Amino acid sequence: MPSLLVLLTIMTGLVDSVSFLELGNVFVANMTGNIIFLGLGLGGSGTEIMLTAVSTGFFCVGAVVGGRVTFTRPAHRGSCWARPPRRRRSRSPPPP
Repeated sequence: MPSLLVLLTIMTGLVDSVSFLELGNVFVANMTGNIIFLGLGLGGSGTEIMLTAVSTGFFCVGAVVGGRVTFTRPAHRGSCWARPPRRRRSRSPPPP
């Protein structure tokens, strides 16, 4: 599990660095940078507000939709990680 978390951290860093350079100073994987840029833009530092506001808005919409989908389902798939797997009884081979 820790190696998966490290891989996900590396991937979000890559996605953020490419989006920051190519999409005009907008983070798409981590919202902290967008909130900072939105605050700087509203404070009058000349930072682009529109792209950051759109990105933050869609993040909020995605969070609400994801939360609704997650909590309206009867059984969440993630619950299988909470309990240990059942041991299967081994079948003996048929007699020759």
